Amino acid sequence: MMDDTPYPGRNKKPRLDFDELNMQIALGTLPPEYIRAQVHDPEILDRLANLPDEEVRVVVAVHPRVCLDTLLKLIKDPTTSSSLLVLLAAHSKIPEKILVKLANHKDPRVSEEAKGVLFIRSKGRIDIQDD
Repeated sequence: MMDDTPYPGRNKKPRLDFDELNMQIALGTLPPEYIRAQVHDPEILDRLANLPDEEVRVVVAVHPRVCLDTLLKLIKDPTTSSSLLVLLAAHSKIPEKILVKLANHKDPRVSEEAKGVLFIRSKGRIDIQDD
């Protein structure tokens, strides 16, 4: 059976070796789709979280292999956007005590997301009404 594509395997992105990956991280030029598909090392994800690129930080925040320390670092970072904080509040690894702090965030999108997650985790046993 012949493959109808003119260049079989052409759509596959080549994997970067460690040095190339480090250079791309240092330059801040690692494409977000590459991170999603091929970066699985929590230490590399942590380094990527330091980059100022919002799209890269979003991919790191929702990556299944990201460690809690990286997520907490993003939450504490004063440059983290409210839209990223909403994603972080929804992350299953974020502990309840951090969600309680986020529930008091000045941006209502962040506080409502945190309150909703707290409510879901409590299976409806907590009152999240504003005073």
